[in-house]
Amino acid sequence: MKKTILVIGATPGFGKDIAFELSRLGHQVIATLQKESEVENLIGEAKKENIFLTVNRLNLLNSTDREAICGKYNIDILLYSEHLVESAPISGQPIDLIRSMFEHNVFAMLEIAHYFIREFIARKAGKIIFTSSLGNLGGMPYFSAYCASKYALDIIALGLREELWPFGIHVSNIDVSVFKEIKHHIGDLLSYD
Repeated sequence: MKKTILVIGATPGFGKDIAFELSRLGHQVIATLQKESEVENLIGEAKKENIFLTVNRLNLLNSTDREAICGKYNIDILLYSEHLVESAPISGQPIDLIRSMFEHNVFAMLEIAHYFIREFIARKAGKIIFTSSLGNLGGMPYFSAYCASKYALDIIALGLREELWPFGIHVSNIDVSVFKEIKHHIGDLLSYD
């Protein structure tokens, strides 16, 4: 069955490839990007490849943008591919920078999820797919703050999975390392519970 899927973070690489593949599979895809220039580039690339997407700018740190995207679409699947990565030695990384990574990678994502969770519970159906990083399994030098934010999202995803299962809502988390192979299995991912 074809679904309406909101892909948060359809940036070049994993996010864009997933959005394009979902569209090729016949799903209605709504893709978001941080910058207007990225939006225009994605629209141009999609046209060249004969891919149909609805593309929106979404700054996750802007509450007005988050509210607008949540109120605009009725979706079946929420897929997070957006990540803010800042690398530096954790011993000297500015706390404000670490805080903004957590705001972006954890809290803003959770706020969007909360909106759609209410809708999914009312329908007794829905799916949330988080993408994370294998770095959260043990951390990496110069990426400790980023890995910590992704680990936090992993734990939230595990909690949501257990909490929402009784309501017919499926929550998955993918720790991504090399993304090239995942796009070949995206259909399986959508059916996996």
